[in-house]
Amino acid sequence: MKRTKPGMSPFWDCIGMRETVMKEGYAEIEIDITSNLHQRRGTVHGGVLASLINAAIGLAVRSYFVGGSSFSNSRNENELFPPSVCETFDSKSNIKSSRKCCRYS
Repeated sequence: MKRTKPGMSPFWDCIGMRETVMKEGYAEIEIDITSNLHQRRGTVHGGVLASLINAAIGLAVRSYFVGGSSFSNSRNENELFPPSVCETFDSKSNIKSSRKCCRYS
């Protein structure tokens, strides 16, 4: 499994996302929340959270593929929480099945 390192993804670098755990069917990504990631009310922009979730899912799926083969298809179910101000967010993704159709959490 090829780990994601700084310089591999300009978007990840731009917003400060980093891979913290990657193993077969499982991934964790973390991001430090800085003021440039806030929306005008001073809380984290929803696009940052969506990107974090999407990246964790994609990384967990990618852990099953070698030799450049990959795919990405996601269905997100999200719970809404009150806006928050914190220093770090993380996202964890776990593949429930490695068949042609996968479920993740």
